[in-house]
This record gives sequence, C-alpha cells and structure tokens, in this order.
Amino acid sequence: HKPETCEHLCTAQLQAFFDEYVFYPTGSCCRAFEELQEINRVTPLSRRLLRLIRWLDTLDDSYNITGEGGQLLLNMLSEKQGVCRHKAMIFQLFCHYWEIPARVVKNTFHSFVEISFDGGSSWRCYQVGGGGHSHRDVIESDWRQYNQTAGALLKPDQGEALPCAPLSDRPSVLSDAGIDRLLASLEKYSSLPVVSGSLSSEGLPDDWEIMLSPQFFDAFRAETGRWSMIIVKSLKTLEKLSCTPADDLEKKHHPPLCEIISMAPATMINDAWLDWLCSLYQLVPVYAKRFVLTILQGQTGSGEHQELSRAVAQMSLNYPLNPMTINNRDFLEGSDKQLQNVYRGLAEALPSSRWLSDKLIRQSISRQLSYHPGDNSVLVPEKMLLGGPAFLLHATAEQHKTVIFDLSSNCKKVLDKKINDQINQGIKPDLVKMLLAVGSADYLQEMVATLYFYWLATHQSSNSGGPIWLCDQYAVCCVTRLPTKGCGFTTPDDLPKVHLPAQLIKEYFCQPDAEVVHGDDFLVLLDEFLGLISA
Repeated sequence: HKPETCEHLCTAQLQAFFDEYVFYPTGSCCRAFEELQEINRVTPLSRRLLRLIRWLDTLDDSYNITGEGGQLLLNMLSEKQGVCRHKAMIFQLFCHYWEIPARVVKNTFHSFVEISFDGGSSWRCYQVGGGGHSHRDVIESDWRQYNQTAGALLKPDQGEALPCAPLSDRPSVLSDAGIDRLLASLEKYSSLPVVSGSLSSEGLPDDWEIMLSPQFFDAFRAETGRWSMIIVKSLKTLEKLSCTPADDLEKKHHPPLCEIISMAPATMINDAWLDWLCSLYQLVPVYAKRFVLTILQGQTGSGEHQELSRAVAQMSLNYPLNPMTINNRDFLEGSDKQLQNVYRGLAEALPSSRWLSDKLIRQSISRQLSYHPGDNSVLVPEKMLLGGPAFLLHATAEQHKTVIFDLSSNCKKVLDKKINDQINQGIKPDLVKMLLAVGSADYLQEMVATLYFYWLATHQSSNSGGPIWLCDQYAVCCVTRLPTKGCGFTTPDDLPKVHLPAQLIKEYFCQPDAEVVHGDDFLVLLDEFLGLISA
C-alpha cells in the first residue's frame, strides 16, 4: 500500500532536528546516520518504511544509553541501541518526519506501532521488534481491536475494520487461531525424528504455502525475519524426512499457492513482497530454490517490476543446475526392440526440420597453400617466386553443433492436444498402418508423440553422439538417440515450470557452441513434424 501523507504531522522542531543532525549534517557523520540517509532516499514511501523496519531490527540492547531529550535520541541512533519501546518511538518519529500518521501502542510487556495508510480512517499494526537480537517468544493478547479508528486524533471512528484479503476456500490462517495452529503443526513437524535408512514421504503441514503468499506478507511484514527462519527450518526438515522433497513440495503446495496469489489485490503484488522472496531464495535449501524461483519468474515476467526482473534473471543465470545423468539403456532393456526399430526407421525416413537444421549446421572455410594445383585453387605468384607452396586451396566443410533439448518447460497438455487434433484431421495411412502393426489403436496418440521425439533425435549428426536431453524439471539428463517415456520428456501441467537461460545450460555441459532448443521452439518443431505426417 502507498501511504497517504498528512501535512503538519512533522513539527518544525522535529524537522530541524533530523535535518541538522541525521539527514543533512554539515560535517562527517557516523555509519548509522549514513544508513538512515540512504533509507531517506528510498522511494516509494512504502518501501522506505520496510527498509526502516529492517534497520531497526539491527538495533541491540547490549548496554544502556545515557542522555536526555534530543541527545538521548541521537545516542540511540548512532550507537544502534534500544529495545521495543525505543524502536517504536524512533519509528513513529521518522513516520511523522515523512508526514505519515503513526502512533505507539503499549502494554505491560511490549510496544509496537500502528500506521494509517489512508490519513487516519484505519490503522495497521507494525511490529518493529523486541529487545535487540533476543529471541524470547512472547505470547500477547489479540491486538486487532487497535486496528479501529476509535481514539484517533486524525479522523473519527467510521466503524470499519481493515479487511484481510481472502486466501482460498479453506479457513483463513491469518486469524490468531489459524496462526497458532500453523505454528503448532510446524513445531511438531520440525521435531519429527529422522531414522537412518527409513526415509518416508512425510510432507509439510497443510497451509504451509500460505506463508509465502503476498497476503501473509502484507499482514506480517514486520516479522519477515522470523517467518523466513520458520520456512527455511521446515524445508530443511522435509529434506531430511522425504525421499523426493522437491516433488513433495511442488505437487502439494504449488497449485494452492498459485490460487492464493491469484486472489491477492494488485497492490499486494509489490516490490516489497518480491524483494522478500528474492531474499528467501538465498536461504532455502538447494532443492527448494526451483520452487521459489518459479514464483518469482511468474510474477516478474510482465515487465512491471523491471529492477526485480533483472535480479531474477541474474538468479536464473546462477541457478545451481545439477541434473542426475541417467543411462538410457536402463529404460530400454525391458522395452520392445521391434518397436524401437519401427520408430527409428519411420523417424529417419521423414525429412529433417529446415528450421533446426539451419541452426545446427555451420559452414566452415579452410585455406591451405600447396605445391600442386587442385580444384578451386588460386596461384599466388609471390609465393612461387620464393620457391614455396604457391597454390592456395579453398575447402568448404560442414560442422555440426551439439543439440541440447531442454524439455523441462515442455507442456504436456499442448503437446497432446496438437497431436490429437492432427490424428482427427488425418495422418498418413502407411504411417498409421506401421504403428498399429506393433501397437494398439488406443495408444496411437502416445506412439505419435514418441515418434516425434525420435524424429528430434535424428537431427544430431551421427559423428557427434546422441543429442543431450534435459528433462524432468532439470533433475535428469541423458545422451541418447532412442528417447523413451521413462526419461520424463513432458512435465505435468500442474507442476511449476522454471525457465533457465541457454547460457547456463551450455556452460554446465561445457558446450559453448551448442544449440539449446526450449520453450516455444518445441511448438515450432511440433507443427513442422505434424505437417510432415499429415495425410
């Protein structure tokens, strides 16, 4: 939300104090003041407030600060010392300096701040931390009644509570009871014993994904450090307990998270939430980075967050790619050799893709001097006078690049639909006859799809080995001319699809000149393939 500023909140005395001693001092200043000056330059205001909360979280309470009035405030700021009541007071003063309505709420044990984003019509609670870096858990009362405007000096109470955006059809966990249940289940989950050699599929608790949602961040952004650690701890536990933690995470929690994000107001899909996800990406275990990166790519791909889009692109370039190399023979041993030969024969009989062939074949010209003339040779008189080889021979050769098929973003639904549409429109009778001679008509669509991958494999030159297949969400790779269903050539549509740049893939396989085929390239090739087999 963009705060609505109110004039005259900042007194002349407060403005002069911060201008003279903190933001615009005439001489040199301490490191803490330099950090505050940097925060003061941040735009928009909502992001500036988030940066201030993070700065206040660095305050400690290791020793007492002395002084009175303004000098005490300067000492706390410069020494970065203070507990919750000091942080709340400092936060309120800076909010008033920036003309943002803010007030301090206290009880016997704690102090926090409420900010009004609409000039005082409603108030939202912001936790600015407790006593420095202490981690003692404090159970507090329900403070939501302070979200009302009763008692506010800026505007009278209008009788409206600040609503929370709906999450899903499930009961909201943004209530105190919901938060308690989620925390209790996470605490129980993180303490599950790990018995060596007996991994299971003990998944994360229900509603876990809500902690990554923009709605949750909007409600608890002042405690992002705490929630980040809870998220990371639970992911590390899943890694210890599950045989397939990445699959367990994505299959159970990605679809509902996408649904929750789609319900969030546009104002919640902001730089602050995305910036926090970028920070979380650096903390989560390697197996979970794909999950977080998928969400970031999906939310920054529209071009609305240009600065964050560049950051996400850099994260994609540095993604820890490490697929498991499989031996395709393991999948072929139990398969039908006759069927393999049929697929290979049919694929090799089809014309190659002109689009892909143009990318894979590179013409090279070599020049060499010889004593004897030859085809396309040119006499060089200067060389003849020197008594050396004088005939310049020109030779043209074709170089075949390695092709890497990045199938991790290949969409099964689109592939199946295009093939079924072509079967309904008609494919070559001879082709159908040969396929049905070794298979059932019930599996014609699947056989045509397999033939498509065999056809792709024929584009790799025979003297270059088989093409490289990168599949199963970048978890598996193999080198083969006999692609099989076991290699995972298509990804179910309900799973997240992360997109890695071709540069990263080529660097991983040490193939700087390779041609990486991915994304929409497969649709271009599929349309060309279906045109070749159409009746």
